[in-house]
Amino acid sequence: MWGVLSAHPIATLSSAGLYLFLLALAIPETRRIVAPWFSHPIPPHQQYLHGFDTLRGLAAAFVALGHCWWMTYPVFASTQLVVPVLAYASKGVPIFAALSGFLIYRSVVSIASLARLREYAVRRVFRIYPIYLLGVLLCLLTGQYGEPEGFRLLTSDLFMFSAINWPDGYANPPAWSLYIEVIFYVLLPMVVVLVGQTRMLAVSIIVIAAMIAADNPSRVFSPLEILPRWNYCL
Repeated sequence: MWGVLSAHPIATLSSAGLYLFLLALAIPETRRIVAPWFSHPIPPHQQYLHGFDTLRGLAAAFVALGHCWWMTYPVFASTQLVVPVLAYASKGVPIFAALSGFLIYRSVVSIASLARLREYAVRRVFRIYPIYLLGVLLCLLTGQYGEPEGFRLLTSDLFMFSAINWPDGYANPPAWSLYIEVIFYVLLPMVVVLVGQTRMLAVSIIVIAAMIAADNPSRVFSPLEILPRWNYCL
């Protein structure tokens, strides 16, 4: 039964459960019961841009669908070859990342005091860490932290040390994007303070041009990768 269902039955069943839960949220009665449990401890100060949130949601759904399709490999491998753009969902990642970066920037420019900075940090932590911690616990329960590196990886995952590429490796590969988000959340307020809002457009264009020229095929970004000597010492 497991082999017919998928090459990765746990991932497939957990994905199915997640999307059934999301479909349940489309029912108003269910949404009214569940929504308070997922509300932010500190409400945002900006008005929601529903159009951007809709596009970001569609991009995220596109990526999620591609992951579900990929997790069924090799059962439905032939269908992936028919529609590779949909199967691998690579186009959804840059769309989601660009829209998310713009929306987070709106939160950062509203920081005018240490109290606002604290609110920003609390919102960011509660946005990603609870569900991330659930993923770590599921990995622990399903035996992903085996010997001899199990305890080291578990500690690294709990504290998200992979965001600084130390130590190397993690148990849940899809979490790579969360580590990049953490770096972005931390660095963006610093960049805004150092550069200033008026120069952000010019600096962003320069950085994008530099990244295109560097042409690094890796999806992972870590500050320690910029300093390979430091990374070697650690």
